[in-house]
Amino acid sequence: MVMQLVTFKLQQDIIKKIDTILKPKKYNNRTEFIREAIRDKLNKIEDQYYEARLRKYLGAGRKKGQPQTTDAEMRNIREEVSKELIKKWGLE
Repeated sequence: MVMQLVTFKLQQDIIKKIDTILKPKKYNNRTEFIREAIRDKLNKIEDQYYEARLRKYLGAGRKKGQPQTTDAEMRNIREEVSKELIKKWGLE
């Protein structure tokens, strides 16, 4: 995996909080902690995206004034979201 150098500034109070967490949580350095924090945030955003997509179709056929979602459409939606999650989690 190729890594790129990213430089940014943080407020002193955030640095102090990170430093107090490093040893008790077994992080070797700030970089390791920040990498994991960024990965966790990206995963959370991605999970929220998939959850929103699933919620959009949850009960889609029961809304008044809208055509009912067919079984075939729901099956296609489930397959599409499932494929995206399988790819995300590396289960292919």
